[in-house]
Parts: sequence; structure tokens; C-alpha cells
Amino acid sequence: MTSVLRNIPQTIFTQANILPVSQASYKLLHLATLLRFYGWIAPMTILKMVIQFQARQKPEPAAKWGVMRVIRVALARAYSTTTYKWSLQPPATISQRRCAPATHLGGDLKAHHISVKKASDEYYTGECASARRYIHPAMSVPCFWIYPQHTPFDLSNIHEEKVILFLHGGGYISEHPLSLPAGAYGVRETGHKCLAVNYRLSDGINGHPAPLQDCVTAYVYLTQTLGVRGENVAVVGDSAGGNAANALIFHLLQLKQEGTAITLPRFVSLISPWSDMTATFPSIAGNRECDVLPPFSSQSELVRSHLKWTPESIANKYNSPALQEHVAFRGWQEHTLKVHIQVGQAEILRDEGVALAQLLRDAGVGTLFTMIEGEVHDAVNINPHAELAKRDFLMGLQWGGF
Repeated sequence: MTSVLRNIPQTIFTQANILPVSQASYKLLHLATLLRFYGWIAPMTILKMVIQFQARQKPEPAAKWGVMRVIRVALARAYSTTTYKWSLQPPATISQRRCAPATHLGGDLKAHHISVKKASDEYYTGECASARRYIHPAMSVPCFWIYPQHTPFDLSNIHEEKVILFLHGGGYISEHPLSLPAGAYGVRETGHKCLAVNYRLSDGINGHPAPLQDCVTAYVYLTQTLGVRGENVAVVGDSAGGNAANALIFHLLQLKQEGTAITLPRFVSLISPWSDMTATFPSIAGNRECDVLPPFSSQSELVRSHLKWTPESIANKYNSPALQEHVAFRGWQEHTLKVHIQVGQAEILRDEGVALAQLLRDAGVGTLFTMIEGEVHDAVNINPHAELAKRDFLMGLQWGGF
């Protein structure tokens, strides 16, 4: 642990240059990067990948890929590196966060927006108060209920039902709870309702612990306001959402230690969880040529924007659980949590996901770990052809009792 912490550049503690961007600047940057991508980067990337494929220069995790798969992944990696999706978005208003984008719900599912009111102050102690001078619990959090279309939207018996709480990925700087399909997959497979949380993104104003506060608000709404028993809640998070799910569990355990009335969920599903914000595991560099995400470091905009107000939290259990000792997870074992972790063999976050699974097992936590051969980061949500990853995710829900 000490050697890892010593390798964190001290410039992470200087965050003043992370500032919000305006809508005009954002649109201009978007246009410029798209022109650059499609006019130059994409054609050169395709040419480079074809040459490398002909020369049989493929990283081991991509050994079985055909030329079209190699090109698609390389283009996705180049796109995420050069376009607006890899930079801060303008701060969103509450009304903007209430809107639903194009979704993966299909004709068999519906979404219902709800504004969840802030809980009482006793639920926002500890890590939730780590940036109390700058970040405060939102008075309301936009959330979306996902449910089967043939079933009228009704919460009158929700306290007797099982519920999926979905925390979306996107590096804490992008995406929307309805723009990724994992929540919809879960509802379609199980028939249970899903509450998808539109937590605040890091935008130069917000940052850690704002997403944690919003997830706490949604969880308290489920278990305290609606009366859903913790044993009937499955928390699902992908990528940064997996990081948020981990932080939520640690915070709930802290609340219980403080004597606050709260129950823990029965099951947690972590899809390609972001588990080390110091970016020190080997696969960050080792899989740089075969993942859809480019390698990043503790100096990347993702990390620096998320930790704008709390840079000292970079290696703690809320942001970098894979760096902890297994004793940190004993509380998970004591409350009989079951955890499913899925990673892709070809993704840059692979090794930290492996390390997190091992820590949980060493702590005695019921853990189901899966590595999908030749698969990239967050395949369940970003690769519509990743049937094996999707089936494994749904099997995990079944294993967890949902």
C-alpha cells in the first residue's frame, strides 16, 4: 500500500484548473473533434489496424478477433480518446437531468421519471461530508423507474417486491441511467422493477462525493420511504457505476456502525468496476491496444474532475477499493452480501477487478467472479454482440436471488 501511494503524483492535489465548460465551447469542441476524427483519425486508424492484422500483430487477449472486430475496437478507442465523450460536459440543470434520452428499453419496457427528495441529514455523514464546504446533498435526485410495459406502474405493493437499483457508468463525466441497457436487461429477465439513478456528474462544479450522496438518497428512498427490504434489493453498477455501488455499500456499513436505521442489500453486481483511481494495475498499460478505453492515469481528466474537491480520497476504500486490505471488506461478509464481478479479458480495468474479487473472497464474502474471454470494458452495456457477457450478467442476478 505504501509503495502504491508514493507513486501518486502530488499534482493530483492541485485541482483549481478543472473548471466548467459552457454550452457554446462544448458544441464547438464537439464539432472540431468530430471533424478531426472522421476526417483524419478514423481513416488512419483503419489503415493501421489492417496493416497490423496482416502482420499478425494482435495482443494476446485479442488473439481470436477477426479484422472487423479489431477495427471496431480501435475506432471506439480512438473516438473515446479524441471526442467530447472524454472531456467534461456542461453542468446540467435539474430539468435537463429529468429528460430521457434515446433508450434501450424497446417496446416491452417503459420508464417513469420521479424526483426523489433528499433524506434527513443523518444519512449523509462520513464520506458523504468529505467536501462539506463545496458539495452538499441535492434537494432532489432525478431517477427513472424501469418496468414491464404490460404492467401498470404501481408502487402500492413495492415493499413486497424485489427491486434492482441501477447505477450507470461513464467515468462520472458522461452517460445517463437510460442510455445503458443493463437496467433494462435486468427488468426484462427478472420481471422486477428497476430504479435507475441519474446522479450528478463531475462537471467542474460537482464531484466526489456528489454521486455517492445521490445514490444514498435513492437507496434511502427505496428502503425507508417505500419500505423495500434490503434483502430484496440488488445494486447493479457498471464501470464508474460499479465504483459508486462499492462506495454505497461502504457508506451503508458506516451508517450502521453509527447506529442509523438502515438495511443492506442482498446482492451487488459489479460490471467492469472502476476500482483503482491511481491507475497502478498492469492491465492499464498491458491492454492499451485491445480495449475500447484508452489507458489513463491519476492525472486524467476523469480522476481530476471527480476528485476536484477531495483529492486526498484518491486511494481510500470509496474510490480505490482494489488497493485496500481484505479486512476492509469484513463488514460485507458479516451482512452476508453476495457479489458478482464481471470483467473482460481485454479491458484496461481487468486486473483491478480481479484484485477486488480476490479481496472479497479473502474476506469471506460470497463472490462469483467471471472473466469473459477476449471481451472489452463493460461489454454488457457497450457491445450489443457480447451475448456471453450478457448471459453471465443475468446468470449473476439469478445466483444473487433475483
